[in-house]
Amino acid sequence: MAELYKKVLEDKEKLNEIVKNAFDNIDKNKTGKINKEQLQSMMNQVYSDISHELPSKERVDDVFDYLDTKKKGYINLEDFKVLVIDVIKSVIEETS
Repeated sequence: MAELYKKVLEDKEKLNEIVKNAFDNIDKNKTGKINKEQLQSMMNQVYSDISHELPSKERVDDVFDYLDTKKKGYINLEDFKVLVIDVIKSVIEETS
């Protein structure tokens, strides 16, 4: 399993496709920006899907602040890509 994820990280075109698709699913109003409420909704869905306790407001705030490095008040596609890469790397570590 880890090898599959490593290949995704190495294939920039595939990685960008995955990031764009995920981003577009969260950016329902198609502004090119994800606000904190949209991030929380996505995180709630992911946590629910893996049968994990929903993230606290503080956790969502921490993730948002981590991604919004320029303090714009939103996450754009490039910011979101950081999250996807971090998640893939985490999965690789856990499955290796």
